[in-house]
Parts: sequence; structure tokens; C-alpha cells
Amino acid sequence: MNHKKAVFVLQAAEDSLKAIKFTLASGEKKAIADLFAEAISPDADAKKIAERLTPAFKKFGYRRDPLWVSLPRNQGICRYLKIPAQAQDEIEKIISLQAPRYLPYPPNLLITAYQVISLDREGNSYLNLVIVHKNVIERYLNIAKAMEAKEISVVLSSWGLCNFYDYFRPQEQAAAMVVDIDLSQAELAIISKGKVLFSRYFKISTTAAGWEERFGDEIKKTHEAYLKEGPGEIPVKIGVSGASGIMEKFADILRKNSTLPVEVLSFADQVQLAAGTDPLAIGRYSFTDLLGLGMKQAQETVVLIPAGIREQGKKISFRQEQVKLAFFVLGIVCIFGTGLLKNLYNKAVYLKQLKTELNKVAAQAGPLEKMERKVNLLENRMGKGPSALEVVYELHKIMPENVYLVSLGLEEGRQVVIRGQAPELNAVVFLNAALQKSAVFKDFSAAIRFTTNRKTQAGEIVDFEIACVKEK
Repeated sequence: MNHKKAVFVLQAAEDSLKAIKFTLASGEKKAIADLFAEAISPDADAKKIAERLTPAFKKFGYRRDPLWVSLPRNQGICRYLKIPAQAQDEIEKIISLQAPRYLPYPPNLLITAYQVISLDREGNSYLNLVIVHKNVIERYLNIAKAMEAKEISVVLSSWGLCNFYDYFRPQEQAAAMVVDIDLSQAELAIISKGKVLFSRYFKISTTAAGWEERFGDEIKKTHEAYLKEGPGEIPVKIGVSGASGIMEKFADILRKNSTLPVEVLSFADQVQLAAGTDPLAIGRYSFTDLLGLGMKQAQETVVLIPAGIREQGKKISFRQEQVKLAFFVLGIVCIFGTGLLKNLYNKAVYLKQLKTELNKVAAQAGPLEKMERKVNLLENRMGKGPSALEVVYELHKIMPENVYLVSLGLEEGRQVVIRGQAPELNAVVFLNAALQKSAVFKDFSAAIRFTTNRKTQAGEIVDFEIACVKEK
């Protein structure tokens, strides 16, 4: 039997350690899943976790394969936002500036990811923003390093739930609330058309008095919070997944406390467990989000990886594409070269043809060299950059109405420093984007050096400085 490449997923929660190997067999309806779970101490470090995972991954047949991490919902925060941009690079710049408003740390200590929910005609994006402290991600990077993984991708567990639901209901168009039940916590996600509209996490304890009533209250709170903060697409049903030993009990509670139809989502319907799987593990722990990441690869924008590692990955991918292109071109050259050699009867004719072509090229190269010298002379006479008048006139054209210029520093041919005031941060971002697109500043790199909020008698304003430095 032929198999697709296996996917390895892990999760280190506060009180449990889980991992899976997910393999989809070619021509088979059911995938095969190896599962591992055990309790851990909340203060377990990366080295200890890697030691605990090593025997399970050895059983999985793991050999430095890429790792996917399902980050527990309580280790990150989500916010539904409206962003005045639609291009990916502009969205990423804005959310990096906005993130400290929701998690009070410097931007360099925060890692963000997002999924675009919808766009409008005014150029706005409505998205689900994820913010995580850098230390949380570095913990998983250290685990991957200890396990000698060649690549790691971290995704919030809510997107694992989303993939899991889509795997079972690929044609579903209406929004649904998915409730995932684990040993001591529950996660709720509002899902629609493969996107996470809203998610929330809370603790549960089936041994505490009145726990059923509190569970019902949490469901109501989630629904109310979603209607207040989310895009407003109303769920039409509830899906329950999680630990098989308690999943049905929670489904019954939801049927009693909700007017929506309740459906149990058991992975046993479409996933075959590998031989030797511990039945106690699937009875106590939920593997829903891990299986979801194994079933479908998450899109790039929802992956939580530090910017430096992300850029390094892009460079590696670019080099790999260059190597592929080089081999492709070499193959084409070999094919045409072979065909050409077959049509040449002898070396004398071949050399004669080459000399003829070289003479033609030499005749054409002379005028081109003269033209190049003239162009270089003209470029030297035109100066090193735009004049002060050109800079001022261009700023007059692109400056938003509500942004005011305070001072302008110009080092001709080197840099332009713009200081001003704006009523809000978004206006500064738009001005910076306009400078990057300006024909006058095409040889310059525009970047926001600083922004400072200040209260005045007329209201709050933002002081800013943008530097346009000529690229070498």
C-alpha cells in the first residue's frame, strides 16, 4: 500500500502532552492515526518535554521531519479587526503596530498571525488577528531543536478545529459552533467556510458542584461575546468533538440548553487508529485540533513564527526555486543542443556558422556601446536624486488632508526626513505607503522611525517621523 508523507503534530498544554502521526493512505477512505498522550507538569521545560516525546516519535518512525504544533487556545489571544488595507505586506505592517494595544508588550516581543475573513469595496479587510508572546513560540522552537526537527510551524488550536470540521463537512456553507472537550478545558470556535470567525477557551471540572450549569453559562457567554465582537454570522448548529469518554455527556447538556441542533463529531468515522493505540488516551484527551492540522495544511498567514525565521524560510524557498529553474533551463538547452548537433554534418560547417553569427553580433555591438556611453553621461549630468522643489511638490500631492507637515529635512541624493502630525496612526501608515509607491521616491526606502501619541486642547494627535533613505 502506498502512503502520502506522514504529518507529525504535537501540543504541550498546561497539564498534558499530546502528539500524533497522521497518514492518508492512497486509494483509501480512512486515514491512519498514531496517537500519544500523557500528563505533564505545568513547569516542564523544553528539554524535559523533548525527552518525554522521543519514545513516542521513535515509535512513529520520525526522522527529522517537519513538525506542526497546535498551540493551546489559552496561550494566545484573538481579536476581530477592521484594517484599512488589503495587500498582505500592508496588513502585516498595520497589525504589528496594533498588536501592543491588545497584549501590552513591545512589538519585538510579540508574534502575530491572521486570517482574512472578508473584504469590502472601500479597501478594508476584516480579519481574525492572533497575538502570542515571543517566549511561548521560542519554547516550541527549543523543543523542535532538541528533537532535531528541520522545520516547525506553530498554529493556534482553533484552526485545527476548523480543519477538522471541514474534513467532515466540506460542503457546509452555514456557520457552526464547534465545542471541543478535553480533560480539564473546553474550546469553542465559530467556523464558517473554512475560516475561524471567533474562538474562546475556558476551564471545566466535572467533579465540581454545579458544573453542568456553569458549562451552559459559558456557552451562552461565548455566543453573546461573538455577537458583540465578531462578524455577526449566526451559527445554525453545534458540533461536539473531543475525548470519547465524555463527549456524549456534554452533547446531551447542550441539547438541553440550546435550541440549535447538536451533532457529535467522532473522528472514528473517518480515521483509523493505528494498532496499539491506548484506548484510555482517546477516552480522556481530545486530539481534534491535532488531527485537524494533520488533515489539512494551514495557510501561511495563520502560522506563528518569528519574523527572522520566516524570512530565512522565504530565502531558502527562493534558492530552491532558482535551482529548479536552473535545472529546467539546462534541460531545455540540452534538448535543443542535441537537436542542433544532429543537424550539423561536420565541424567545419558548424564553426563557419558560429563565425558568421559572431561577426553579426560584433557589428551590432559597436553602436550599442556608443549608446551606453551616452546614456551614462546623461545620467551623471542629471544628478543623484530629486530636487528640493520636486520633493515638496510630491509631498503636496500625496499628503492626506488630515496630516500636517511640521518640518522637512533634505540631504540631496541621500535622504529625506519628514516630521508631522496626524489625528491617528492609520493616516501615518497611509502616508508611508504612498511614499513607497511614489515615482519621485522610487530610489528611496521609506520607513516610519517613530510615532508618539500626545493630547492637546483640540484632542489627541500623533507626532511622527518618516525617513526616506536612498537605496544603495
